[in-house]
Amino acid sequence: MELQRCCVTGSCGVWLLELEKKGKMRFIWKKKILFNHRLWVYADDKPYDPNSLTQPRTEIRIQGLDYWSGIWQFEGSVFVPNGTSGSTIVQIHGASHGNTTIILRIYDGDMSYYNGHIFATGLCDKWFKVNLIHDVDGGKVAVFIDGKQIFETKDKGPGDLHFKCGVYAAPDNISYYME
Repeated sequence: MELQRCCVTGSCGVWLLELEKKGKMRFIWKKKILFNHRLWVYADDKPYDPNSLTQPRTEIRIQGLDYWSGIWQFEGSVFVPNGTSGSTIVQIHGASHGNTTIILRIYDGDMSYYNGHIFATGLCDKWFKVNLIHDVDGGKVAVFIDGKQIFETKDKGPGDLHFKCGVYAAPDNISYYME
């Protein structure tokens, strides 16, 4: 596993990008273009750990900003090309009930909560801004697309929480190439 450090404009923390080492880098980092990251993965990519049962992924973990209480926000500008389906784009990792508090996935241009409730459509082939606001003490997570709240759900309890974003395959209905 290789760790690549990069600072993000407007952020208090450092992002760590986990990658396979065997010449299969699945990212392009363009520092001169507002710290743009292009991430992709193939359905038959192997996990970074041979003992892992996880799906293929190229992800950025927000490092140094783990949290347990209070109100926290993730913001990112996202472009998902047409043809990408079954891709997780952002999550809050950690919870007292399960491994994650929330996962947002794109299936054929539609955004869903895990692989269930669809709350945004037509998101392929265009830039959009996604915000997650997690009120840990209030027990809720709000999702915003382009500044408009489109979804809210109860969280899954407090825990050792942190944000992740990138491209990781959902458990089912995935395209071969995800970007």
